[in-house]
Amino acid sequence: MQGLIHKSSNWFIQIDMHKLIYLSPSLSAGPVGPELTLTDSALVPHFGAGRLSFGVTGYHQDNDDLVLADGARVISRAHRVRRCIVPHWPVSIVPPNPRTPLLILASDNKIEMAAASVVGPDGPVGVAIFYYVGVNMACNEPLMMPTSLCFTGGTVVVGFTLGDILAAILMSLLDALISAVVQLVGSIVNTVIFKFITGFVTVIQAILFVAAAIKGTGAIVAWLAGGAPLSGPLLAAALTELAVGFGIDAGAEIIAIIIAEPTEMVVEELLAAGIGWILGKGVEAGSGGEMDSSDDLFTPISEGIDAMMADSELLGA
Repeated sequence: MQGLIHKSSNWFIQIDMHKLIYLSPSLSAGPVGPELTLTDSALVPHFGAGRLSFGVTGYHQDNDDLVLADGARVISRAHRVRRCIVPHWPVSIVPPNPRTPLLILASDNKIEMAAASVVGPDGPVGVAIFYYVGVNMACNEPLMMPTSLCFTGGTVVVGFTLGDILAAILMSLLDALISAVVQLVGSIVNTVIFKFITGFVTVIQAILFVAAAIKGTGAIVAWLAGGAPLSGPLLAAALTELAVGFGIDAGAEIIAIIIAEPTEMVVEELLAAGIGWILGKGVEAGSGGEMDSSDDLFTPISEGIDAMMADSELLGA
């Protein structure tokens, strides 16, 4: 089996499943009156695209610009494009997603299919499983999934084996597992922060409502007693505070989204970094000391599968 190698000049597209959120008016009364409700939709497909050279370079596995093909940097396994996959826009007929800027900041695309027989400074070289088209892991909720197509071209073709394919599948399953754990923990943190913020704002809203009611009642009593006009500053202040009390729900929801979602991203990053460090230490221990940059967690699996297949063919002969 053969395929073209992945290079920094390759473009990709992806369809990600993400929740769409929007604010909707609620006819039912809240603690102190009508309010806006945060609505969570089911998962909705979002479209994104990018180039393998885009994103934060710290996630790149581009062999330190030392290996070139057709004038572009050769990409190795575990190369990631992060924080720049656009537009991350819903593809179905739904309202725009207020989370889109945050989805772009948390966006991810990762190459796992590689040929163990061709190794660069950053590990086995990435290869397109369908010759011109590769399948990459992409950010999805609640876990990463192979929903991205990466298009390549050029003149450099490498061979890959069944062992390489199985190693890519195992690595992709590991990516999915890690992302599921990370997103779950991040979601719990997000929920706690969101509830705290909205609960705090609800208390403020109640205070404003009570203050408005007291001022409004005072203004009406004064008007009935003939001591002040109904349109006086007291009633105006009451109406203003009442409007603020009713309208603060929208602000509460938006503030909660702005604060809670990036916090979830930070938690995800810390967890992912910790898990990556543990896996790296595991590879280092398995290699008997200092980990070389070309070490790869699943290369031995790929080579072992191919060796077993070769033995079986010899026995069959």
